[in-house]
Amino acid sequence: MKIKEKLKFNLTIIILITIIVSVIYMFGGMRKYENTLSDFISTRFTDSTKASSNKIVFVLLSQKCLNEADKPPYNMGWPWKRTIYGKIVRYLKLSGAKLIVFTTLFSERSVYRDKLIDGYPIDDLEFAREIKEAGNVILPYAFNTSLAQIKKSIIRQTNDSQIENTINNVINGYKKAINSLVYAFSITLRAHPTIEI
Repeated sequence: MKIKEKLKFNLTIIILITIIVSVIYMFGGMRKYENTLSDFISTRFTDSTKASSNKIVFVLLSQKCLNEADKPPYNMGWPWKRTIYGKIVRYLKLSGAKLIVFTTLFSERSVYRDKLIDGYPIDDLEFAREIKEAGNVILPYAFNTSLAQIKKSIIRQTNDSQIENTINNVINGYKKAINSLVYAFSITLRAHPTIEI
């Protein structure tokens, strides 16, 4: 019985810690540590001693960069104005970048809404103009539909059990492709030069 009670106690402690950490995370209390860990992983696992291609360069926005930008003369807190990203796009294009890929999802309008044109913040419009003028910028996209929802929708439309097997194969193929892309990106990140802005 003692082992069962001890296991029950340990499980209760684990659940409580998980709940506490989750609540702190939800309210942004872990963001600083998450950003620092992300910066550490990105910068420490990039091996600059290996032969690398000068065709790919990663521009990282690290916690060190954010701290520096928050000081005079810049005084830019987080989030940065999108016009800053526009200037980065212009600089990279003028420097000869053939492709510029953002991993930041700009899913909402800019928080800098002091000036509007047709209801849109000028901050967003200037960033969009720089992206359009560069003509070589790729932005991320988030699907709001889960694979399970897509599967149910297709099955409802077809009512064919063979289609369900095909859909499962397609979904598994997508999962494998995504895992391969993540792996390839992590390998690429280690094999190419990195610049902090």
